[in-house]
Amino acid sequence: MNIAIKVFSEGNKPIQNANVMVEGMADGKYTDNNGYTSLKIQKSAVHDKEVLLNISKSGYKTSKKRIYLNNQNLTIILRKN
Repeated sequence: MNIAIKVFSEGNKPIQNANVMVEGMADGKYTDNNGYTSLKIQKSAVHDKEVLLNISKSGYKTSKKRIYLNNQNLTIILRKN
């Protein structure tokens, strides 16, 4: 399953190079200039039809979001430290 993720600041500006990882998977991806990335979710990372996302970027608070796999398009807001 693939999910699309957009990462923005509180000011609704895209955050470039935010690291997006799924707990239980070895690798993640970075967001592009528009704050966008997509991830392919491995079955081994799924627990009760959910996955846990870790989104981080220097200068911002790390965000952990538990999502259901029926959410295939997500927008995440990161807050500054």
